[in-house]
Amino acid sequence: MTTLQKTIIGATLAAAVGTGIYEARQASNARAEAEALRQQQAPLAEQIQQNLVKYLSRQYPDIRNLGTRGGPFWTLIGCEMPSILVEVSHISNAQEAQRLKTEAYRQQAAQGIYEGILAYMQSLGKG
Repeated sequence: MTTLQKTIIGATLAAAVGTGIYEARQASNARAEAEALRQQQAPLAEQIQQNLVKYLSRQYPDIRNLGTRGGPFWTLIGCEMPSILVEVSHISNAQEAQRLKTEAYRQQAAQGIYEGILAYMQSLGKG
């Protein structure tokens, strides 16, 4: 094998390893960022859930707190800030579907979500 061939092979290997290390580092950074977001999302979700139930149960005492669930949700992939999904009601439930048709119910839900966001911001010292 000539010196030129050795140099070409060495350069090719170095480039391949360098790219692999860079990509691994990028993937590791992305995982760390995603985990940091998940740690911020849980308290946000809990604050919103608590306030949503609090506001809705004032007028609708049969409202149950179903808690929060985490997970990678398709609609939140790529978000660069704490992000959550809020399920206010289930339209497959006839009673909840009727409630969703009323302005008062939607307004109470919106107020609960707002108060939850506000409580979360205050917990960070920003509200």
